[in-house]
Order: sequence, then C-alpha cells, then structure tokens
Amino acid sequence: MGSRKYGLDLRRSRQEISRELASNQSSSSFLRPASVEPPISKEDGTDFRAHSTRAERLVGLFKSLARLSNQVVQDTAACELQGQKLRTYTQISSELSKISMSAASSVTGTVADIMIEHEQCKNRMDESFEALGGVWDQVFDVFVGQVVQAIDTKLQNAVGVLEQHRESQSEEIKETERLRLASQSHSRDDASMAEILTQMKMKLDEQAHALKRLNRENQELKNTLKHTH
Repeated sequence: MGSRKYGLDLRRSRQEISRELASNQSSSSFLRPASVEPPISKEDGTDFRAHSTRAERLVGLFKSLARLSNQVVQDTAACELQGQKLRTYTQISSELSKISMSAASSVTGTVADIMIEHEQCKNRMDESFEALGGVWDQVFDVFVGQVVQAIDTKLQNAVGVLEQHRESQSEEIKETERLRLASQSHSRDDASMAEILTQMKMKLDEQAHALKRLNRENQELKNTLKHTH
C-alpha cells in the first residue's frame, strides 16, 4: 500500500507540483509578519504622554465643572426654597404674635428649624461656589500653562535662530579679517620682493657698467700698445 502511494506521488505531473507550490506560496504570504512601524522617538513619546496627561486632566476638570455646576444650581434652588419658607413662617409668627404670645410660640420651634436649615443650605451653597471657583482656577492654570509653554518654545526657537545668526556673522567677520590680514601680508611680501628685485637689478647694472669700463680700458690699452710698436 505504501509503495503504491509513493508510486502515485512519483507519477504526479509537473503541472500538479507547480500548482501545489504556487498554492503553498500564496497561503504562506498570509503568514508573513505585518510591516513594523518605526518606533516612536523618545522626544515624540514624551510630548505624546504630556499631551495625553493634559487632555485627561482637562477632561476630569470639565467633568468636575459639570458636577459642581449642577450642585450649585441645586443648592441655590434649595436655599431659595428655604428662604421663602422662612419668610412665610416668619410672617405667620408675626401675625400670631398679634393675637397672643402663646399662639406665636406654637410656631417658634418650626421657625427655628427652618432658620437652621436655611443657614446650612447657605453654607452648602457657598462651599459649592468655592469648589466651582477652584476648579475654574485649575482649568485656567492649565490653559495658562499651555500658553506659557507655547510662548517659551517660540522664544527658545527665536533665541536659537538669533544665536545661529550671530555665530554666522561672527564667522563671516573672522573670515573677512583673516582675508584682510592675508592681503596685507601678501602686500608686504610683494613689496619686499620688489625691493629685492630692484636691488638685484642695480647690482646687475653696476656689474654691466664695470664690465663695459674694463672692456673699454682693455681696448685703449691694446691701441696704445699698437702705436708704441
């Protein structure tokens, strides 16, 4: 059975083997690892984390603003309700006192309880307003910090540009000074060379004159000797 199986495998056509290989290659392409994105640099990672932290903080602050604003509205409404109740019972107590003190004393306890509740309600409202103001201060600090950071970044960039410009100007000045000194040095060298050449020419002229004089004297001596003989 095994030999027949191997015989069948050996008798497979080249086309079948090619199709099988192509199928394996196409299926293996799905197993290839996906392209890996380049890692985030340390600076980009720091900026991203800082931005995420600020965003999360702002989200938390605005949630607190919504909650405290709702609390302020509720405390204000409750305080107004207690104030209205206090005014009503105070008026009732005033009317009853006109009838008799005993009648007025029947609502004294209720009026006292309402006054306490009204004072407590005012305290809660003040605390809610204070907490709301504190959250707004934090929001303002975050935005001011962002503005200050942006301005500081712009200033640092401007300072860097100015520093580069200053260094460039300094290099240009140094190069100009070097060329000027080199030009002066060449001028001095040229002047020295011209002076040397002038002196050499003078020496050559003197030697030429001396040779001419000797030649003339020799010629005169020859003529004198001819005449004497």
